[in-house]
Amino acid sequence: MDKTRFAKLCLISCILLSCGELETPLFNQYVVEAFITADESVYDIKIKETAGLDDDSLLDVAPIDNASVSISIGQELTPLDFDIATGKYVEPTRRFIVESGQTYHLEVTVDGLTATAITEVPERPTGLELSDSVLTIPTLVLSFTL
Repeated sequence: MDKTRFAKLCLISCILLSCGELETPLFNQYVVEAFITADESVYDIKIKETAGLDDDSLLDVAPIDNASVSISIGQELTPLDFDIATGKYVEPTRRFIVESGQTYHLEVTVDGLTATAITEVPERPTGLELSDSVLTIPTLVLSFTL
């Protein structure tokens, strides 16, 4: 057996032997999925429980509806409410409009565990044009040999 073939065999063996059980997520953790868009109100914040990678119902994870969620600019804190129809947290009055160039702070608390995020909304790009209406994806051929 030549050295190259032996090295490949050793590498594959190491990879296969290192595969183990997928870890179960810790309790009291959650995932925050949040999107804000310039010139719109806040309406697209989801909070869900964590799920294991081997969980068959990964797509069916129910939203957490009892979180304390707020968004702010500086000291101006705006609480968000859970919308049962969409499963998202929204600004109930729809008067809080996201502005370009502003820095926003998001704070989410579930069962005493707090997650925070900060983002700055960029200015809208100008002068964008679509150069071609057709996108061609080349064929990718993969082959593995020992």
